[in-house]
Amino acid sequence: SLEFLASDELKGRATGSAEMDVAAEYIANEFRSLGLRIDLIDGGPFQLYDVQSQATLGDPAENAFRLTQEGAETTEETGGQDSESPQLNEDFVPLALGGNGTVDLPVVFVGYGITAPDLNYDDYASVDVKGKAVLMLRKEPQQSDAESIFNGAAPSEHAYFTTKMENAVKHGAAAVIMVNDRQESQREHNSTKRRWQRQLDALTKLHAGFNAKESPTDEEFEAYRQEILKRTKQLESLDQRFQNADKILGHLGAGTDLISAEVPAFFCRRNLFREAIQSVADRSLDSIEEAIDKELSPQSFELTGWRVVAQAKIHRQPLQGKNVIAVLEGHGDLADETLILGAHYDHVGMGGQGSLAPWTTAVHNGADDNASGVTSLLEVARRFAAQEKRPARRIVFMAFSGEELGLLGSAHYVRNPRFALEKTVAMLNLDMVGRLRENPLEVHGVGTAAEFGPLLDSFAKQVGIQLTTVPGGNGPSDHASFNGQQIPVLHFFTGLHSDYHRPSDDVERIDVNGLAKITDLFYLTAEAVANAGQRFGYVVSEDAKQRTRPNRPVLGIVLGDVTEQGVAVASVAEDGPAAAAGMLAGDVISKVDDTPIRSQADLLGILDAAQVDQEVEVFLLREESEQSLKVKLGPSR
Repeated sequence: SLEFLASDELKGRATGSAEMDVAAEYIANEFRSLGLRIDLIDGGPFQLYDVQSQATLGDPAENAFRLTQEGAETTEETGGQDSESPQLNEDFVPLALGGNGTVDLPVVFVGYGITAPDLNYDDYASVDVKGKAVLMLRKEPQQSDAESIFNGAAPSEHAYFTTKMENAVKHGAAAVIMVNDRQESQREHNSTKRRWQRQLDALTKLHAGFNAKESPTDEEFEAYRQEILKRTKQLESLDQRFQNADKILGHLGAGTDLISAEVPAFFCRRNLFREAIQSVADRSLDSIEEAIDKELSPQSFELTGWRVVAQAKIHRQPLQGKNVIAVLEGHGDLADETLILGAHYDHVGMGGQGSLAPWTTAVHNGADDNASGVTSLLEVARRFAAQEKRPARRIVFMAFSGEELGLLGSAHYVRNPRFALEKTVAMLNLDMVGRLRENPLEVHGVGTAAEFGPLLDSFAKQVGIQLTTVPGGNGPSDHASFNGQQIPVLHFFTGLHSDYHRPSDDVERIDVNGLAKITDLFYLTAEAVANAGQRFGYVVSEDAKQRTRPNRPVLGIVLGDVTEQGVAVASVAEDGPAAAAGMLAGDVISKVDDTPIRSQADLLGILDAAQVDQEVEVFLLREESEQSLKVKLGPSR
């Protein structure tokens, strides 16, 4: 099970993918082979639910961008005066908030693309953009000025991609082109510079350490040589980024909501427009930005004599999630009560959103996350199915999808339960249980039922596992969906590691012996809960009580996994404070104001101490880039 689920063949089991369907069929067949009932949902094992449609970028042949000068000779290959066509994902990319289509249009520069009558500022006031392509800057004027009319140094609604796109469409634009503002480019430059210096310092230290050895062995020399090569490649990669701080967004970087199906949108490098702007305005884009910021006066103009010839193709495919459900019926007076045993089987596919190596396109095998949990679940199902005597309570075995997208599968189940939640006695969850080694096993939710603690202590001694217990039942895995329904939960977890959400989470790194011990512990615990004379009562744990302040302000996000860098954002509410500030799903929150974020509790503690409408600075990592956002906290709803 482990080897197949984590194989390259399944390409990371992304929710909605064909490979996820293969994994689901495999799990269902395993349940069937054990003699479990799998005819629970319309005669089959799959509980289906809709997931937000996936926007994927079309082939390079379907996406093109050229800025051409009217009257210049063109060729089929390059067009205009270009000696080399701009490259997809390097020089330009279509954005998912725009539509598909081919355009050949005149171009109008519209500054920051802002119309703000209440602030007496309108980039469109002096130009006619109807039926033309508009070229605009990210963000807004005076973005570092605390006295700026645009909400000071914090971003206002006019800085949002969606606002800019909607405003362009409202003014009749037929295509939208966005480029980085100069401050964004400078931030990228500074961030890369710091990382380059750290790598250089590490290389220097490595070299000095080796030179200090009097007679290094051949093995030491080879290790030194390999490390030098590795560090040198990293420096070369950073050097390339250092020379090109004008980094374009990914096609999902401006959001996934389609604003206009008729108007394509592109994100481009600034230097694509350097010649055109200089030839028409007789000054650089930098100087134009400087004038806007200094005078707070629009500097819009048509790029007379220049046209954009472009094509955008974003494929939009509605996705379907799929929970796999099997049941072993109970026997006796308690047979109508249900125990749920679960593990999610989805992962992050080939990378991108959700990956902690988002710049790579490679199979993220997810051996620990969470082929390990599914493997354990299947073994536990085998043991229960092999018993001659059925358990006192019904046991439902459930493999969830959509966990990596924000607990979608388990959230769907609790909204659409196959067995009544009021008769569901507990949910036990397995997520990332493959890296035990010498570490204690983390078990969350121990405080959600008074009986859990003594049971676990006894069984852990029997199996030979050390435990670290956490009382609360919240957290970034599927047990949290059931905890929210006041159902006792346990979540088994061996902890984070450097391969988390990276292509290196492979089978060979799994602690097989540790996984076997955890499976023993999980089985014993499940057996005890299934056969207990009385169902366990739900207890609101102390840490949960402390987090239930009714007027706590919110960011408007669903928290995801805890990583080495901070806490990941699983999803962002469209109309919430975080979305308004530009936060995206997949961002990793590393710090709020001066407080490092190392757990969900850290972030919740900050919110507990804050007030509605208070502004906080959120520091985050996005595709290896360090960024900060000013967020005005909103009221809970």
